[in-house]
Amino acid sequence: MSAQELPPNPSLELKDRRNMKTLRALVVFSLLASCCSAFAEDLTPEKRADIEQLLQMTAALSVGKQMGLAVVAQLTQTIKRARPDIPQSVLDVLPEEVNAVFDAHVSS
Repeated sequence: MSAQELPPNPSLELKDRRNMKTLRALVVFSLLASCCSAFAEDLTPEKRADIEQLLQMTAALSVGKQMGLAVVAQLTQTIKRARPDIPQSVLDVLPEEVNAVFDAHVSS
């Protein structure tokens, strides 16, 4: 039997359609991402100052810090259950390290 005489494989056709849909989605996403970055404005010192003032007025940074601490607490509990052999002193350092990273990258 030659390749032309083989009966169609519905499973293969379904996979091809899925692959095409995935490829289309990736192309659309790539185009949208490139378009959006083209419209981004430059961050002037005045605009940065306005953003920082807005963050202070809305207490957004403290809310972010609170959310980070809640995630760290949940993560610590999960680690304790999964790895009881890890000393508590190691887990106690985790919130301090997360705060240090937050302060270094978000607060500045």
